[in-house]
Amino acid sequence: MNSGILTIIAVALIAIAGILFYQSQQKSPAEEVADSVSQAAQDIGDAATGN
Repeated sequence: MNSGILTIIAVALIAIAGILFYQSQQKSPAEEVADSVSQAAQDIGDAATGN
């Protein structure tokens, strides 16, 4: 009985750790907008200089 409960707790902790790791790897909407603006500025600069 105790072994089953410990197994369930262990699996839940591993799942929570996996979710937290996955979320830490994702960009926030603000970071995505900043990257888009930066990329657009770079593209405009490249077009202006002929690269």
